[in-house]
Amino acid sequence: MTQHYLFISAHLDDAILSCGDYIHALIQNNYQVTIATVFTGMGTDLSMLARILHKKIRAGNGYDGCAQARGYSCC
Repeated sequence: MTQHYLFISAHLDDAILSCGDYIHALIQNNYQVTIATVFTGMGTDLSMLARILHKKIRAGNGYDGCAQARGYSCC
């Protein structure tokens, strides 16, 4: 049975900025990963650093890019 990891992110880039390498390692080892963002504010643009880190893990630029990259929906 595959383990499923859920990351709760207060803002769009918090999960990537705080534990992006760990999330990347999980994805590379075929673990299921879901990132749930609680607050998005007024816009959905990510910071430059967040865009770089999202690109590193092939997550895209959207608020639910990490989930989409693995074929999951965000909560």
